[in-house]
Amino acid sequence: MSISGIQSGQNAYEISRTQSSSKATELSASSRAGGDSVTISKEARELSAVAQAGKGTEVFNEEGDLPLEAYSMPDWYGEYVPDACILSPEIDYEYWDLVEEYTADGFLSDDERSKLGSYLDNDPKHQAELEKIAYRQKNRNEIHEYFTLLDGHFRASLEENGINSSQEYYDSVVKDAAGSEKVRQSMAERIENDPRVLELMDILGVSA
Repeated sequence: MSISGIQSGQNAYEISRTQSSSKATELSASSRAGGDSVTISKEARELSAVAQAGKGTEVFNEEGDLPLEAYSMPDWYGEYVPDACILSPEIDYEYWDLVEEYTADGFLSDDERSKLGSYLDNDPKHQAELEKIAYRQKNRNEIHEYFTLLDGHFRASLEENGINSSQEYYDSVVKDAAGSEKVRQSMAERIENDPRVLELMDILGVSA
């Protein structure tokens, strides 16, 4: 099977949900210029890294050029993704405006650093992302095993439906709702017959 261009389910879904984080990336980079540095949250760094990984408009494969969407996961795949693994695409512009203001002179004072920290401590969205990060760290082994099994079932479902190349995937899944539904049904059946995946779904709070 040669659909090597498709991202792993976890990474592809996260990338697709974080394409609007360019401001976080830009300001994270600019804030490090100068004599002092801003303490950027883990959540912001993670958003930036994922956004960087998702850059580009086309992916080349052995069969020729296909658009980036040809390697995207079906929307229904997201039903199997734990909530803690979905990075929020929302940018807190007020926070990043403060960062830009405080670092305009290339220096961040202790008072300014304290104000940024206080802002984040009282920002519910930021705290929610921190909780997700903590959850992913605590359950990283289960999450890794879950997505490994999930991706295995996904690829097996593609083969079961005669999809064995990137071009076939693009034509029969991405652009064909009926074909995508057949793959979804195949995958659902495989998962129902995999006790370990069902156990991990229960642990990770997935109710597809």
